[in-house]
Amino acid sequence: MHEIEEIDLLRLLAVFWRRKFMILLISLSVMVLGVMYARSLQPTYRAETKVLFEPSGSVVNAVRAKQSNTLDRVEAEIQMARSDGILQAVISDLDLWEDMRFKRRVRPLDRVKDRIMNRPMPSTMPMVTPQSVQRHVRQVINVRQVQSSSLLSFNAETRDPVLSAALSNSFAENYIAQQIESKVQSALDSLSIIQVAIDEAGENLEASQKELIDYPLQNADAIASATGNTEISSIADELEMAQKALDRLINDRDQLASLIERNQYELLVVRLSSSTVENLMSGAQVELLLELLGRREALLVQLERGEASTALNVQLANVEAEIRSLAQEGLDKLVEAAVQQKERRASLRNALQVEIFASDLSPEIASDFFKLQSNATSARNWYTNLVERADELEVQSQTQLADSRIVDRAAVPLNQSGPNRTRIVAIGLALGLFLASGLALLVDLFLGGIAGPRELENVVESGHIYNIPKVNLNRGKALVFKDPFGLFAECLRMVLIEIDAPASSPKSVPAQEEAGAEPPTAERKGIIVGITSSVAKEGKTVSSIGLSSVAALNGLKTCLVDFDFRRPSVSQYMGLSEESGLMGYLAGRRDKLKIQRMEFDEDTTIHLDVVSGRRTQSAFSFAAVQPSQIRVVLDELAATYDLIVVDLPPILAASETKSMAKQCDTILFCARQDFASKRVILEGYEALVSILPPAIKPIVAMSLSQTGRKAYLNGQRSVAS
Repeated sequence: MHEIEEIDLLRLLAVFWRRKFMILLISLSVMVLGVMYARSLQPTYRAETKVLFEPSGSVVNAVRAKQSNTLDRVEAEIQMARSDGILQAVISDLDLWEDMRFKRRVRPLDRVKDRIMNRPMPSTMPMVTPQSVQRHVRQVINVRQVQSSSLLSFNAETRDPVLSAALSNSFAENYIAQQIESKVQSALDSLSIIQVAIDEAGENLEASQKELIDYPLQNADAIASATGNTEISSIADELEMAQKALDRLINDRDQLASLIERNQYELLVVRLSSSTVENLMSGAQVELLLELLGRREALLVQLERGEASTALNVQLANVEAEIRSLAQEGLDKLVEAAVQQKERRASLRNALQVEIFASDLSPEIASDFFKLQSNATSARNWYTNLVERADELEVQSQTQLADSRIVDRAAVPLNQSGPNRTRIVAIGLALGLFLASGLALLVDLFLGGIAGPRELENVVESGHIYNIPKVNLNRGKALVFKDPFGLFAECLRMVLIEIDAPASSPKSVPAQEEAGAEPPTAERKGIIVGITSSVAKEGKTVSSIGLSSVAALNGLKTCLVDFDFRRPSVSQYMGLSEESGLMGYLAGRRDKLKIQRMEFDEDTTIHLDVVSGRRTQSAFSFAAVQPSQIRVVLDELAATYDLIVVDLPPILAASETKSMAKQCDTILFCARQDFASKRVILEGYEALVSILPPAIKPIVAMSLSQTGRKAYLNGQRSVAS
C-alpha cells in the first residue's frame, strides 16, 4: 500500500515537472494580476470603539436576569447591534443619507439586475439612494466579541479616517441608546399592563367594600330580630336617613356648581333658596343677590339698546363677579354640609357595626360577615401590591441604565489598515499555483501523453511492456548495424526474445479459428509479427525497421512488409525503390510479388528482404485488403522466412488493420512518450485486444525520448503483478 502511494506521488510530481513551464507562466500571470489589483486599491483606515457588556437585569424579573450567564448573551447582543434600526440611526446621526461617498455604483451586473427587477435605469435614478447608503455602511462597520470576553469591539473601516472614527463611535452610542430605549419601552409596556390590572382591582375593591357596608344595613331588621337588639334597627334607620340627606346635598352641590360654571345667574336664586341646608344664605345675602340680579338685568338692557361702552361692560363684569362670589359662598356651605353629612354617615356605620358585632350573631350571619371581610381584605391587598408595582415601574422608566458602557472611544486613525498588499499577492500566487496545477493535471489527463513505462502499464494494464529509445527514422536503416550492441539494438533484441518465446511452435489451427481466420494454405515456417499503434507517428515504422534489422543480425531470415498503404514509408527510409506492386499483387493485377534485398557489404550472411507497400494506382483498392488475399501472401512469406515483420496502419486510422492483425502470430503495439493522449492509446489498445484471441497478448513497446544508462535500465521488462 505504501509503495503504491509513493508511486502515485512520484507520478504526480512527474506531471508537474513536465508542465513546469506552463505552471510557471500561469502562476506568474495570476500573481501579476494580483500585484496590479493590490496597487489599484486605495488605502483604508480602521477605527475601533470598545464597549463593555455588563447586564444590569431585566425590568420584569431582575433576579432571574442577574443569575443568567453574561457570555451567553453576548452573541445575541451582537445580532441586536447589527439591526437595521441601529444602522439607520447611525446614518441619520452622521447625515449620510446624501453623502456622495456612498453613491450608487453602476456596474454591468447592476444594469442587468435593474432590467430583471424592472427598476428605473441608473440614468434616471439619483446618484445616492437610501439603499446604496445603507448597503455601503453595513459593509464598512462591524461588531465582534473580543477573545471570548464580555468586551465588544465596534469598528469601522473606510477610506476617510475621520469618517471611520465617527462611524465607530456613533455605532457604539446608538447601540447603548437602543438598549436604554428598549428597557424604557419594556417598563412602559409593563406599566400599561399593570395599570389595566389596577383598574380592575380597584373595581373589585370598591364592589367588595360596598357589599361589606351594605350588608348590615340591608339585613339590620333580620339581625335585630335574631339577636333581640332593637338598637340595631334604630341605628339602621338613622343611617338610611343620613344617606338620603347626603344624596340631596351632593345633588344640590353638583347642580349649583353646574349653574355657576355655565353662568346661569337667574337660576342661582332658585337653587340656593330650595336647598335643604338651613341658613345657606342669610336674608341680607338673598336681598343682595336679588339686587345684583336686578342691576345685571338693567345693564343687559342698556347694552341691548346700543348704549355699549367700556364703563357698562366693566360694571356688568363686576356685578357678575359679585353674583358668582355669593353663589360660591353658598356652594362652599353645601360642600361643608356634605362633608359633615359624610362624617355622620361614617359614624353611624361604625356604630351599627359595633352594635352588630357586640350582639350574639347566628352562625349564618357571622359566616357571611367573615366572607365579606375576607374578600374586601384580599381585594385591598391585591390593589395595594399593584399600585406599589406600578410606582416601581414608573421610577424604573425614568431611571433606566444601559447594560453596556463605552470603555475606549475610537480616535482618528493615523496609519492605514489596508489593503494588505503582501497578502493579496501571496493569495494571487497561491491561486495561480493551484489553477496552474489543476490545469496541468487536466491537460495531462485529456491531452497529455504517457510519461513513462509505469504510467503506460497502468493505462493498458499489461506487463508486456518494453522501452525503446527514440531515434531518427532517417538513420533507422544503418543504426542497428553500426552499433549492434547499442541501447537501441539491445532493447529491440529483448522484444525479439519475447516474440520468439510464445512462437516456438507454429500457430495452431484452433487459435486461427478462434481469431476468425481460415487455416493456412501451407505449412508455416516463420513467425508473423504485426506492428501497429493507435495513431500515426507513434514509432511503429522505426520499430519495424529496427526489429527486422536485429532479427537479421541474429541470423534469422527476415522479411519486412509495409502494409501501411495510406502512408507507406519503409522504402523511403531504407533507401529502396517504391515500385514494389504489393497492392497490385494483392488485387490480382500482378503475377509475382516483388521482393527487394538489402545489401550489406560487411556481412553477406545477413538476410533482410523488404516488400514495399506503395500504391501503384490513384484509387485505393479494397480488393487488396481482403482477408483471404492477405492470408495468402503471409502464408507464402511464412513458408520462406523465419520472421516476417508487418508494418500495419494505425488501428484507429485504418479499417483493414483489424483483419490484418488476425493473420499475425504476435502483435507489437507502439506508444510514444508524451505524444498521444492516454485516452487515445487506451482506445487503440482495447480495439486491438478485442479482435485477438485470448492466446495472443499484445506486446507493448514504448518509445522514450531519453537515452543513456537510465533509459537502458528502464528498458528491462516490467512484469505486472
